[in-house]
Amino acid sequence: MRAPASSTQNPCTAALLIVGKARGWRAAVDVLLESADYMATFISSARLVRSAMERTLPDLLIVDFRLAPEEEFAAIKNLRLQEEYRLIPIVAIAAAAEARALHDAIQPPGDTILTWPLTKERLRTHVERCLSSAVRKEISAEILQFQGLTLRIAEHSVEIDGVPVTLSRREFELLSAFLEKPGRVMNRRFLLERAWGGGAELRMNSKTVDVAVGRLRARLGRWGRLIEAVPHYGYRLAVLP
Repeated sequence: MRAPASSTQNPCTAALLIVGKARGWRAAVDVLLESADYMATFISSARLVRSAMERTLPDLLIVDFRLAPEEEFAAIKNLRLQEEYRLIPIVAIAAAAEARALHDAIQPPGDTILTWPLTKERLRTHVERCLSSAVRKEISAEILQFQGLTLRIAEHSVEIDGVPVTLSRREFELLSAFLEKPGRVMNRRFLLERAWGGGAELRMNSKTVDVAVGRLRARLGRWGRLIEAVPHYGYRLAVLP
């Protein structure tokens, strides 16, 4: 996993899952990672996508289909059958002859198919476009549930294994952020702004978030262990296999 090169972080670090091992395209990917604030995980085959997603849910897949197109097609089509993964956008890289068949495999809005050869600038442009217009389910539910945790937004209430628990306003906001996007890594600046309001980073530092998350973990009892620290980034709510 690669730390972002930029010192200026986006509110939520975009997580990329990059699939492929063909020569020639890694240079384009390296330039992409150096130019923006992305957290990248590399795997060699689309057969490993699901297990990688169970560890960290990505915002975008970048898949090189050129080495084993039929095998990769089957893996991605199977992924599209899973409701929780169906709307994660894909940037697909393919030979021109394979582009049409690939279009039939990945059709949801937000996907992009790029033919090889591919310039670094073209890849960067399409990744940024996919991330900015990604079709993801909006969080509109009044109740957020995950494992033994239940959060009711309108009532501003939380239950742990069915038992009501009292959280401070900031603890409630932190838990809401984690429950809205399980598996998503959230950096400390985003969590500061979420729980303390805009401009909080000007008068507080990362230790403020660490202390608040520590208190939240303690209040959540056995479920507190699901809030994991991600070195150099922030925190995430772990998705158990």
